[in-house]
Amino acid sequence: MVMIDLFSNRMRMKDLPPRLATSVVLWSTLCWNSLISSHQPTSLDVQSVIVRLIDQVDVPAQSLGVLSEIKIQEGDRVKAKQILGELDPQEAQLLLDQAVAQQAIAAQQASDDVAVRAAKLSVAYATDEHARLAKANQDQPRSVSESELAKSKQAMEQALLDLEKQQNEIKLKKLQWDRSKSELAIAQRNLALRSVTAPLTGVVVSVLRRLGEWVKPGDKLFRIVSIDRLRAEGFAQSASIDVNAQGAKALFLSDEESTATPIEGTVVFVSPEVDPVNGQVRVWVDLDNRLGKLKPGMRGSLKINWPAN
Repeated sequence: MVMIDLFSNRMRMKDLPPRLATSVVLWSTLCWNSLISSHQPTSLDVQSVIVRLIDQVDVPAQSLGVLSEIKIQEGDRVKAKQILGELDPQEAQLLLDQAVAQQAIAAQQASDDVAVRAAKLSVAYATDEHARLAKANQDQPRSVSESELAKSKQAMEQALLDLEKQQNEIKLKKLQWDRSKSELAIAQRNLALRSVTAPLTGVVVSVLRRLGEWVKPGDKLFRIVSIDRLRAEGFAQSASIDVNAQGAKALFLSDEESTATPIEGTVVFVSPEVDPVNGQVRVWVDLDNRLGKLKPGMRGSLKINWPAN
């Protein structure tokens, strides 16, 4: 009442000292905010909520060939990276064997330095020979002809060029070895792609191809859905929920009597777009369904609890 009286008689504030007037205004504002907060709801009920899948995938073929083996059937629960089926691997295996052999050959050639060592011996011999003739001619002028000195110098330079050539060939062979390792990795990858694996943990709901069918990259082979984590989607009045409500805890209660226990979840999305007709926004709550109590398509309601200030 004091706060109301102060606001209804603002003229009296002029009669108060400045410091006292400021203190009264601040105190009044705090009381007013506290009064408003005490009347704000601590939770929000959202009706007409539907449960939907979050994780679902159509598993495609990643290679070309005949579907030679199917290891699962509808209803099987599979783990991520589990093999679901196989394409005929014969051609890919042959290419892999060829790549292994080529890589071994390239490795042997890259490590074979016999030619380099022989070229080094030739350089050493030609260098010594040229030095010997040059010294003999120095000790006893004209004991060695100019043509002999020129030939020995040419032989030495030729030996150096041969050595450089052999060293460059070794470098080239090492590059070819690196390329053969890449080709081997590609062959291994191509063989691995013949195995169709599950990209996530879930339940196989469709086997879309049959044994012996020819498939190409991109053809859908299996459909897997994950029900360990589901999403409850509903609509709330934009005035009753903050767009920054992500992270708030929520409870989902199914309309089915067989699922009477509330399922815990977390608000992950509040749409910033407001429907101009009814003033509502979309709300998404992710639910922990590792116990398997919920199924996609179920309907129910949400109770979103705001964190205490």
